[in-house]
Amino acid sequence: MSYFRVIVLFLATIAILAVGLIGFGGCAGNAENGFTVPTFTEPGPPPKEITIDQIYAEYMADEAAADAKYKWERLLFYEVEVEQVVGKYMMLAEALGAARLDFAKLYFTAGSVKFRLRGEDFGSIMQNIEEGYVLNIVGECRGLQKGFVAIDNCWVESVIGDLGTGEEAEYY
Repeated sequence: MSYFRVIVLFLATIAILAVGLIGFGGCAGNAENGFTVPTFTEPGPPPKEITIDQIYAEYMADEAAADAKYKWERLLFYEVEVEQVVGKYMMLAEALGAARLDFAKLYFTAGSVKFRLRGEDFGSIMQNIEEGYVLNIVGECRGLQKGFVAIDNCWVESVIGDLGTGEEAEYY
């Protein structure tokens, strides 16, 4: 009886080793075999730190020079107080063909700077932002648009105010 147990244990060990070797051998291929080695890319430069007053003053003084300096650059704004949240009423379709009118927040302003969140945050985080919130913001400058300096594709971190994410102090 013990001889049978030894044989079964030996065969099970050999089977496990064989499966492990086959599995590891399959990962040793190259891109032609469907396996690619991940490449490491250096992170880009950190965003430029700037204030609301500073960027607006530079755009008012010389728009072309400010565009050359800031347009398409990632900018970091610390402790920005939301002064106005702008949106519009939209018709939302509901089940059984019914529709309802609902207010959707589109962007917020601080001074003469307009901030729009990135696409995946628009529905979740943007709808929770209220006037008086204080936010740290990273976004891309799009230049002067209708009297406002436009900052798009923003990530926000709340200093004061609940963004409704259930997480603490992270960039979204």
